[in-house]
Parts: sequence; C-alpha cells; structure tokens
Amino acid sequence: MKHIVLSLVLALAVTNSRADMVRIDDGSVMHGTVVGVDGTAVHIDTSFGGVIKVSASQVVGMTISKERFYSLQSGSTLLGRLEKNPDRTTIETSNGKVVISGDTITGSWGKDEESPKVQAMKAELSGKLRQWKFDVGIDIAGKTGNTERILTGGSVNAILQGPTDKLHLSGSGNRTKENDVLSTKEAYGSIDYETLFKGNNSWYVRMGMEYDVIELLDLRTTAALGWGYYFHNQPDRHLRGRLGLQYKHESFNDGRTESSPGLDIGLSHKAKIGTTTLTTDVTATPAFEDFNRYQIKHATNWDIPLSQENWKLQLGISNDYNSMPVPSIKRLDIAYFAKLVMAWQ
Repeated sequence: MKHIVLSLVLALAVTNSRADMVRIDDGSVMHGTVVGVDGTAVHIDTSFGGVIKVSASQVVGMTISKERFYSLQSGSTLLGRLEKNPDRTTIETSNGKVVISGDTITGSWGKDEESPKVQAMKAELSGKLRQWKFDVGIDIAGKTGNTERILTGGSVNAILQGPTDKLHLSGSGNRTKENDVLSTKEAYGSIDYETLFKGNNSWYVRMGMEYDVIELLDLRTTAALGWGYYFHNQPDRHLRGRLGLQYKHESFNDGRTESSPGLDIGLSHKAKIGTTTLTTDVTATPAFEDFNRYQIKHATNWDIPLSQENWKLQLGISNDYNSMPVPSIKRLDIAYFAKLVMAWQ
C-alpha cells in the first residue's frame, strides 16, 4: 500500500513539475497548460475547469514550461520559457534569460502556431478574395407495370463570389420516357455575372442557352445586361430586382428562326429558414415588337441539409410560360422535382 501511495505522489509531483503554473494574488495556484497571454489576461487550460481566464492584474506568479512566442509592447518578439514572480519577469531564450519586467506582453502564441497578427491578416485577406462553390444534383425516378416510365435529371452549379461581385455558371437537363415514347428532353445552361456599386446598386450581364425536343426547339439563346438593386442584402436573406435589355434568338428543327430584342425583368429572393434555404427566381422577357409575346420563367428550390456532410435534399418546382408557343404545344410547362445534391467549396 505504501508503494502505491508513493507512486501516486511521485506521479503527481512529476505531473505538476511539468505543467504550467499560475499563482493568483489571493494565494491560490492553478496548474494546467497556458494557452494565451496578453496584457489583459492569462488563459490556462485546466483538467478541472477547462480553459480559465485570469485577469493579468491578479497574476503574481507564473511559470510556463514550453517555449512560446511573446510579443512585447516595445516591439520585440521573443521565443522562450516564461517565468514571472513578484520581483521580475523573465523569458529564457536560446541566448539566455531576458528580463522583461519593464515591458508589457501584448500577445503570445505556440511555437508551431501563427501569430494573431498573421491570423487576422489571413482572415481579412480571405474576406477580399473570390471563392468557388460547387454543387451537383441528380434525380432518377421510374415506374413499371401497366406503365413503363423512367425520368432522369441533373444539375450543376459553379459560383465564384467575392465581396462585391459574383459569377454563376449553371446547367441542367431532364429526360422522360413513357412506354418507349419520349415526353421530355430538354437542357439549359447559363452564365450570370453581377457586380455591386454605390451601395445596393449593381449591374449585370447574363446569357442563357436552351434546347427542347418537345417544343421543336433546336436552340434558344438569350443575352441580357442591365441594372439591379438589392432591397435587402444580408448573409441570411437577400431580395434583388433587375431591369435591363435582352436579345433573344430562336432556331427550330423545321428550319425556322426568330430574333427579337426586348426587356429583361427579374426578381430573386433567398432566405435561410433554420438550417434550410429557400430560393426563388423569376424572369420575364417581353419583346419590344409585340409585348404580347413574352416568356416567364420561375423556379423555387428548398434545400434541406442531410446528416452527411456536404449532402442535401433539394425539393423544387419550376414553371415555364411561353405566350406564343409552337402549334400543339401548351403555353405553361410545370415541373416538380426532388434531387440529391452534393455541395463543396
């Protein structure tokens, strides 16, 4: 029994001798690992209470066993082991002890860590840099029995965003076959760039390309530019309106082509609701030569994070209204979908 007690005492003594120590003016002593020192406080990680913050004015003694960097008010930076007592404060460096009693420690960081100034500069720089975000979604549905149906669809988005501008590249496609008859085959791609100026104002340029077998459309190209305004622009919600000019060119599989300039009107709303995100986009493109000839596109997506990191479920509805479609084609095309989406950056 005596051997066990002696072993525990020796182990405790060794542990305390290796741990950092902070002595407070009320006589109490804390052992642990000092993780931060500056002119206002000492932060010590203890086994009984986690990280404890002690006011620097209360600290009358301190010993730090590991080498750390210390920045001083005089402008110097030293690497060594700190020892503080009521008489003086020293840092034991590779060149010997340096007395810093007449100076003030403004910051401290580990030997293998970056200084707070470097961390702050990196954080500031990252806020000014453009960053890429990507997501890829896929949805597959099928039915067999009295009716044979298979639906496949997918989407891809790449967004390069900075503090004042954003580039959005997107593409999507759908294909549906029912009883060996093709009922949907369409693809859409777009490029959208905008930049902010003078507060909530922005200018934008965009281009979209569309292909639809059912509408007999070989290619519809829309190019637009104009002015935008953010009625609300916060990280958790934005509401933006757009007004500009657009030029549309359509070519059909019967050889017919149509071209027309017109207005480009848009409204976009995005809001975070708890952990989910709701996004709605509406665009209208009436032609100058005949305002009764127009196209309205609407899409609403609801992104729901899943338990796995970077994965989400996307539920949505889209409406495509063409006031003057080709014969035998309905004006309104409605689509509902559920996608499994993987996002990363």
